[in-house]
Amino acid sequence: MAAASPLRLRATETREKEILMQEYMSLAMPLMAVAGLGVAFALGLTMYLNGRHKEKVNRPD
Repeated sequence: MAAASPLRLRATETREKEILMQEYMSLAMPLMAVAGLGVAFALGLTMYLNGRHKEKVNRPD
């Protein structure tokens, strides 16, 4: 079995790294979208609850 040239090995490693990066990026996009929605939901919920709390404080029964 002939040994592969170092240049060919380096090209193969680079290609494998590129494929791996593409796979990670395809997973990263939906993950970031879900994280963004989670942050927006938490922020909205916090603002809503703070608003309700102030409403109750301003109107004593």
